[in-house]
Amino acid sequence: MWHEVMAGVSYLRTTSPLGLLFVLVTLHCCLTMATFGILPTIATANLGGAAGGYGLLLTAFGAGAILGPISLMALRGQPGPGWTLFVTGVLSGAPLVVLGLTSLVWLAVLMSLLAGMGQSVFMAMIYASVMRCARNSMRGRVASVQLSVTTGAMGMASLGWGALVSVVSAGVLLAVPGAVFVAVCLGLAGRMPTLNRSVRAQGEVVRGLERGRLAPEAAPGQAAG
Repeated sequence: MWHEVMAGVSYLRTTSPLGLLFVLVTLHCCLTMATFGILPTIATANLGGAAGGYGLLLTAFGAGAILGPISLMALRGQPGPGWTLFVTGVLSGAPLVVLGLTSLVWLAVLMSLLAGMGQSVFMAMIYASVMRCARNSMRGRVASVQLSVTTGAMGMASLGWGALVSVVSAGVLLAVPGAVFVAVCLGLAGRMPTLNRSVRAQGEVVRGLERGRLAPEAAPGQAAG
């Protein structure tokens, strides 16, 4: 088992653009998804303990998580994965800033809806891109390593954010990580065209290998980028 796990880790590290996608999804899970564990405190502190406030936030987030992938399917593959990750990454974090600071129920519900849309599409695009860039023989290992690390990181981050609620305002704890992830996305904006090309090129390499048109040695770290 150890050999298989390490083979997956090595493949993630050496195959472009899997490393960048892996870093992005780990940061996304730690900074935007883990903070939703403090929504009950947000509903109590920011929304004045309004009846059903927490339920409204969860319902709106769930509705967004359904609408987001439906909207993604309507795009029919356009734009490229890089720009989709950029837009939905911003959409994952920016609404959390507003949600953490507002005391208006309708605005909080709207921001929760937008965050649900952004986060669901971001995760869907990450998994689609990773599967597109991984060879058939490595997809199980890559997916298992990614799921283990990202969900583990999200769980540990949730514990950390939850512990900080006792000393820092819940609204601030929701807003700051969201703003940090938006800053990460903005900082990587210039790499999105390269990420688009890299995902496309690596996908072509993988398809060529699986169809027998390329020898395995023809794809060393495979698509540069």
